[in-house]
Amino acid sequence: FNIKLSINNVHSNIMDAFNKDKLLLRIFCEAYENEKPAEYLDNLYKLEVFKRYYDKKTETIHGLDKCLAEIIEIMIRDDQFTNIPISILSAETLTVVENIVYDNVVIKKDILLNPDLAFGRSEVINFVYDEFRDFLIASRVIMEWNQNGNSSVELIQNLSAPRKQVAEGLQRYLCLWAIKSKNNELLDHLFWQEWFDPTFIRSVFETPDALLTPFVIDLVKRLFGSDAQNALRILWRLTTRSANTDEYTHLNIETMFDWLNEFNDEKYNEIIVGALQQDYDYDVSYITYLCYKITQLL
Repeated sequence: FNIKLSINNVHSNIMDAFNKDKLLLRIFCEAYENEKPAEYLDNLYKLEVFKRYYDKKTETIHGLDKCLAEIIEIMIRDDQFTNIPISILSAETLTVVENIVYDNVVIKKDILLNPDLAFGRSEVINFVYDEFRDFLIASRVIMEWNQNGNSSVELIQNLSAPRKQVAEGLQRYLCLWAIKSKNNELLDHLFWQEWFDPTFIRSVFETPDALLTPFVIDLVKRLFGSDAQNALRILWRLTTRSANTDEYTHLNIETMFDWLNEFNDEKYNEIIVGALQQDYDYDVSYITYLCYKITQLL
């Protein structure tokens, strides 16, 4: 794919992600073929990766944009996100599917078997990469938000509900898009969703620093002072990912100390001491890893 990036300029975490997820590596390579994605790749900003991948695929495959739009509409309408029957597709979409299904990594054709029926064999289609499907569904929800706020509110509530198949991906890309597009109204709405805090915090630190607005930073600060668990999520990222104050000018370790200096003793004990007194479980609090990094520096 001739990606113009030295392997020495790719963070080890990104290398690990590509090693574990070869489909993601393929999508990234197709998105940035013959291009230079960054001087140093330390962050997989999937909102951009998937948008570039979508643009390149729809530019080279005639009718793919309408094909994907129809499939996404069916998924949302029927509340079904896998095993879409080929029989319900329009003739135009079916033609595109038949032309591309065997030589690309967007959609695939599967056989659905029902052993209890005499004619229990049917053809269905699925997305090859579920997260790309979730990105497309989020894009459709955002389009609805821009065109008709009332109907999109119900759509967001339904698709982001706990245990919904596309919930995690939808939540993530709604936050990423709202941050990038500076859509404070959407962020205000998402703020009251029960899933918002961890998803938003993660999304902020996945977003390039230059795209962060004062509104977003103030919202992170608000969450930092809201409870110990949120503070822990933010502390981890500020002290490990964003310690480079030259590269990260909006959210970095200096920002953390500015916020800490505004706490009185009572607030400090509630938020910071409360966060650090949680179990030293790498998967829960990251404090063990943070202590390890500090001892390395010392």
